[in-house]
Order: sequence, then structure tokens, then C-alpha cells
Amino acid sequence: MNHIGEQPGFDYDATVARVKRFAVALAETELQSSKSLENVASEIQNIQNNNTLLHNQITTLCSAQIEEAQRALLLINSSQNILKDVKSEFSSLKEKARKGQEIIKCYSTIRKAFSILSMIGKTREWIARLLHLRKEVFQMKQILRTELEKLMNQDEEIELEEEGDVFDEEVDLSQFGFEETDFNDEEPHNVLITIYERLCGLEDFRLKALDETSNNPQSMQVFSKYLSIIDSVMHLFNKVMEKHFENAVGLSHEEPEKLIQVIRIMERDEKRKRTVEADSLTSHDMEPVTLRYSYKNYRQMCLESIERYVQNSLRYEVGNDENIEDVMDKMKNLVESELETIEKHLVVCFPTKYNIFEKCVEFFDNEVRHILSHYITDETDNITRSQILKWLIEYPEIYDPYLDYLEAVKIDYSGMITDLKTTINITFFKSIMEWREKLVQNLFNTICKDNSDEKGFLIQDDILYTYGPIDFFTTLDQALQSISQCGQKDLMEQISFAIRQTLTDYTANLKDGVNRHMDKITIKRLIALSNDCSKCILFTQDLQDQIAEVLPDLEMEKITMEEVLSGFSSLSSELVNTLCQRFISKIDPCLEKIFTKDWYSDKGEHTCVTEALELLQNDIQLPIDFMEWEKVVTIVTKVFNHLVTRYIDSLMTKKFTFTKEEREIVKNEIAASIAFLPPEDDNGWVSTIVKPLRLIEDVFDTIDDEDLLQCMSEATSTYSDLGEIVFETLVKKAGFTKDRTELYLSTISQFFKTKSKLAQRKHDKKSLFGVYNPKVEEDKSSTKSEVKEKKTTSEKRVKKKKSLRRIFSSQAEQPKALSASFTDPSIPDDDDDGDLPSKPTTTNSSPVSVIPAGAEKKKGESGVSEMNLLDYLDD
Repeated sequence: MNHIGEQPGFDYDATVARVKRFAVALAETELQSSKSLENVASEIQNIQNNNTLLHNQITTLCSAQIEEAQRALLLINSSQNILKDVKSEFSSLKEKARKGQEIIKCYSTIRKAFSILSMIGKTREWIARLLHLRKEVFQMKQILRTELEKLMNQDEEIELEEEGDVFDEEVDLSQFGFEETDFNDEEPHNVLITIYERLCGLEDFRLKALDETSNNPQSMQVFSKYLSIIDSVMHLFNKVMEKHFENAVGLSHEEPEKLIQVIRIMERDEKRKRTVEADSLTSHDMEPVTLRYSYKNYRQMCLESIERYVQNSLRYEVGNDENIEDVMDKMKNLVESELETIEKHLVVCFPTKYNIFEKCVEFFDNEVRHILSHYITDETDNITRSQILKWLIEYPEIYDPYLDYLEAVKIDYSGMITDLKTTINITFFKSIMEWREKLVQNLFNTICKDNSDEKGFLIQDDILYTYGPIDFFTTLDQALQSISQCGQKDLMEQISFAIRQTLTDYTANLKDGVNRHMDKITIKRLIALSNDCSKCILFTQDLQDQIAEVLPDLEMEKITMEEVLSGFSSLSSELVNTLCQRFISKIDPCLEKIFTKDWYSDKGEHTCVTEALELLQNDIQLPIDFMEWEKVVTIVTKVFNHLVTRYIDSLMTKKFTFTKEEREIVKNEIAASIAFLPPEDDNGWVSTIVKPLRLIEDVFDTIDDEDLLQCMSEATSTYSDLGEIVFETLVKKAGFTKDRTELYLSTISQFFKTKSKLAQRKHDKKSLFGVYNPKVEEDKSSTKSEVKEKKTTSEKRVKKKKSLRRIFSSQAEQPKALSASFTDPSIPDDDDDGDLPSKPTTTNSSPVSVIPAGAEKKKGESGVSEMNLLDYLDD
């Protein structure tokens, strides 16, 4: 304890006094309460434990300080020993410094001697190299020329330099410390590498020589002239290297060791360049050298040579071929085969750092674009552009097997494709607009200036056409076919819109021109134009089907040609109507003479009706020969309906009575009219036309009242609105005897009264809604008007004429076949599912009776016909 208290820096008494004071204060605090007194013993024990713990810690601390003091004493002793050693070293350094000062006094003499030895060595080297330089150059040239001859084509020549190869006596380089190089002893696949290394050595020697003599211009000029022979060898060597690179693809397949040799030279030259550049960067303290190594850039030479090979191969393969399909096929096949060879043979010869496959692909891509640019000009037609567009879409597929090599190369023709699409769309629309304008203009120029029926026509399958629409639609079809092969839906959609707009404008312009020049168009050209419309309808429907097939997802309303079809159909109908009016206007002067004093001549052998038929025969033969038969049926139906209407109108309105001879003339006219038409057996539409004429014929052939009843029954079943006045007029003008006329008129009156009662009974049998039938109201009003009839004779005549026109006009209710005859058969009718009429034969059959089999006369046992009026009234 006394030992601890003697340690410096520790006041033992003061520490004990502080501990006691702290213990007393703690005891006072703890003993303030009675409860605390109970714990005095435990607290005293705790204090003793804490004192013991504190005493141990203080003891440990004092021990550590004593150990540190002992280590400090040891360090002081060792430092004194080191100081003694340093003093001895300083003494030896002083001795060395004294000796160094003595050596420095002789440095200048040593430096001069070293410079002299260096100059002697360089001079010795230069002399040895110069003595052997010409021989080396000659040997290298011989080897390079031989190698170049192997690589040259037959049509190429090697440039030979005229120089006198005169050698001095051979010099033994071994006595100067050099080994003589014999290039003939080298392996064939290493000879170029040996020559390259020797040329590099000569190049270095020249640089050193010129650098050393730079202070002496005369010496530098002598060396420069003498060493210029190195340039001629280097030029020849570069040509050999260039030829190797141009034939790289072939050499990689046939002699890969030769190609690998020049590639190794290329690598060495690049490494040499990097070494020279690194040396120049590290020599900052030296003066800049004016003469430096000339880098050959064999990599650039290699790439340019391969690029020329690609260009020559493609251009030679394509040649002067003008067929773009053959050109593109040749290019694709060549590129495909060359890429396969390059990938299999050339790529393995080059280190990966050169990316030779990517470069070859770039060269092929550039050359393909260059060749295509010669075929894509302002004069190129859209068919060629479409073929190129289709090829550009499919061509990049040949690069798919080599995608691993093409990470940094992107074969993208989207720009060319977009330009082609835009150009096709613009030129297509422009060209078809020009075609349309030219077509319409030429047509109406022909009509106005040279209205000849001998040129400008085309006959196909006995149908007459003009050339314009067929050529126009053929061009449209070819363009659409070529464009659809591209598979570009957006382009097809634009083209379809352009076609629809152009055809709409074409129909409008054609219709307008026809209306303006209608009076100048001949019958033959009207026929051709009408047939053109039918042909255009078929072409338009075919174009619509093609567009729908190519663009199945497009809404039908966007590609429908209904407006165009409607335009052609409307124009066709107008042309047919114009032909009908031409024929009608020609025969109308003849029809005006019917049942007048000029009705017939030569005792009925020649009548105005037969004259009209003769005129019609001459003109209507053109439609029969050159027109679609459906339209011929329409024309004949309209013209003959007009003739029949005029004939019956004259019969009903003019004042006359036939004689027996004149009645025969009427029947002959009717027979001639029927004979003019095709046979009724093969053409049902003919029966519809001649039924009104047969009605007149049947009335004139009536032999008794029963026969008349049969005739009226058949007529009213065919024409439901046929009135009593018609039969009365026919009977009165037929020229029968007075008794027969009265009998027939009575029969007619009785027939129509019975028919009226029967119709009234049918109304009575209907339900309570029958009272709203407009026909019933019409009958009631008609009955009242008959009771109060106070019309004049002239009014009756006018009424008869109007009734007649209503009966035989197109407004009256007629059979389906007759109604169809007034429509253009070229326009499909949804309500008519029957077959179109066929073209007639030249033969004509005898007329067929129009009396139904169920309406034959009833005869009694005595052979006299029994008359029952209800039998002739068809329900």
C-alpha cells in the first residue's frame, strides 16, 4: 500500500478522504427513514464490496503505469546505440564523396571517347547496309513481281521500271557483324512477311541516316537519292498487298495461307504504328523529329479492296440487263452465295477485331442501293416500283442467318420503302388522272372532228367496243396486281381510294361528254359506248373483288364501287334510250300516216307500217350484230311498244270504218310486224309485245258472239284494266254487217255488265275491311257519274283516247314480262330471278295461238256451241 502511495501523480490520502466523505453522505441519505435503517447492514455490505472493487481497479492501474515506465527506459538505451552507428556511416560517406570528386574531373574525356565509338559503329552499319542494298532490292522486286503476276488478271499488265541492275562485288556482311538475308530460302507463305520486315528495317535505316545528316544538306541529298530505291520496292509491295486483299474472298477458299500472311503483315504494321506513336509521346524532353515512319494503313487498303471486289461482282453479275426482276434475282442470289462463302472461309482468316463480316455486309448493302438507284428514277413506271418495293421487303431476310455477326449493323430499307410508297401513290393517281382525261378527250375529239365509223373500234365475241375503256381498265388491273403483290395494306388502301375516285370522275366526265355531243354520235358509236359501259361494270366489279381480297379487314363501305357501278349503269341506260329515240324518230313520220289517206298504196301491198318496218330493219341490224342481246331485247321492246301504241291509238281515235279489204290489210300489217320479230317459241318477251296486235287480229277474225266472248275473256285476263270502249270501237270500225255489229255490241255490253257484277260480288265477299278498298269507292263514284252523265261527244272521244293510252302505256298494270321489257337488262334486278333472253335464231316459226286450252268452246250434242257467259269470266 505504501508502495502505491509513493507512485508519482497519485494522491492516496486525498482519495481515501473523498471516499469517506462520499460514504458518509450516502449513509445519511439512506438512513433518513426508518425503513432505510432496516437495510443498513445490507448497504454496509454493498459499500464494502464496492470499496474492494475500487481498490482492485486502482491496483491494476498502478501496475500498468510501472510497466510503461520500464519500456521507456529500454527505448532510451537502444537509441543511444543507433546514434553510434550513424556516426560511423557518415564517416564512410565523406570518403566516397572525396573519391567521386576525383572521377568527375575525367568525365569529359570519357564522353568524347564514347561518342567516337558510337559514330564508328553507325558508320560501320551504314557502310555494310549500303554495300548490300541494291542486291536486296533486286531480290525483293523479283519475288514481288512473280507474286503479282499470279494475282493479276489476263487483261492487266504490270508496270515495269527501267533501271540498270548493276552490282558491285559481293560483300561479305559477316565481317561487319551482320547476317546476310536470302529471301529464296524463306517458306512461300512467309516470304511476304520477311520482305515486310526487311522493308521496315530499311525504312528505319533511312530515317536514321537522314536524321543524322540533317545538319549537312549535301550529305542528306546524297543519301536521300541513293535510298530512294526503297520507295520503288515499297510501291510494288503495296500493289501485291492490294491484289491479295482484292482476291481475299477467293484466297480464303483456295489459298487461305496467303491471305493469312497479308493479314499478319497488316497487324504488324498497325502494331508498329502504335509503338512509334507511344515512343513519340514519351520523348517530351527531346527535340521533335522531322522525319517519321510512314504508316501504310493496310486496314483501309483491305477494306477498299474488298469493297471494289463487291462492286465489281455485283455490277458484272447485273451487267446491262434492263429487266428489273432479273436484276434483283441476280443480286439476291449473288449476295446470298457470297455471304455464305465469306462466313465460311473469309471470317475465320481475320481476327475478330476487324469485324470483316459486318464490313462486307455494309459494302453489299451500299452497292445494292447504288444499283437500285439507277432503276428508281422519275421515268420509272409504277409496275417497276412495285416490283422493287416487294423485293426490298423480302431481301433483308437473307441476312437473318447471320444476325450474330451483325450486332452493330442494321439493314434498314424503311426509308426507301416509304419513298417508293409515296411515289407510287402520287404517280399512280397522276397517271390514271392523265389517262382518264386523255381517254375522254380522244373519244370526243374523234366524235367531233373525225366522226368515222371505220376506226377506233374493237370486236370481241361479236360485241363492239372502243379501245379506250379496255386499255384503261387493263392498265388499272396490271397496276393493282403489281402493287397488291407488295403486301403493303396501307399502300393498297390509298391506291383503292385513288381508283374509286378516278372511276367516279371518269363516269361523270364520260356522261357529261355524251350529253353534250349526243347529236354528233353515230348509232354504231352509241352501240360501242353502251357495250363499253357493260364492260366497265364487269371490270369495276372485278377490281372491287380484288381490293376486297387484298384488304379483307377494311370496311366494305370504304372500298365499295356502288357509285361507279351506278354511274356506268345509268349511262348505259341513257345510251340505250338514245338509240331507241333515234329509231323511233325515224319511223314516226311513217306512223303518222296510219289510217289516213296515205295509209297504203298499190291495193295494200305497201303500207306505212311496212315502210316503217323496212326503215327499222336497216338500222336495228347494227345492234343485233354488235350489241349485247339483252340490250337488243330492250331496244326492240321499246321501239315496238311505241309502234303498237301508235297503231292502236290511231285505230281508237281516228274516224273511219274498214272495208273487208282494208280489214285484210290490217291483218297483213299485223302479220308482217310479228314476222319482223324473233320467234315467239324461243323468246317469251316477243309474245308480250304482240299481244295487243293479236287482240285486234282476234276481233277482226271473230265469226260469232261466242268467239267474241272467248276473245274478250282472254284479253281481260291479260289486261285487267281493259275497258268496254276498246271492244266497242274495234267492232264498230271492223266493217262487219249491221246485224253482226249489233249482236257483237250487245254481247260486249252484256259481258262487261256481268263482269262488273261478278267483281261487285267479290267485294261483298270480303271482310268488313273491304269498305276501305279504293277500288270499291272508285266503282261507287263511277256508278253515280254514269247516272248523271252529261258529256259531249268530243269529251267522250277524248276520254276514249286517254283510256286507251292508259291501257297500253307502261303505267298500266301489265304482266311481269312486259314490264321487264322496258328496263335495261344490263342492270341486275333483285326482283327478276329469271334467265335473261337468249339470242334469236335466223328461222321463224308459225304464230302460236294465244287461246288457253281451258277456254275452248263447249258444244252440245247437236254440235251447236252452248254459250255460258260465266265460263269466259276468269276469277
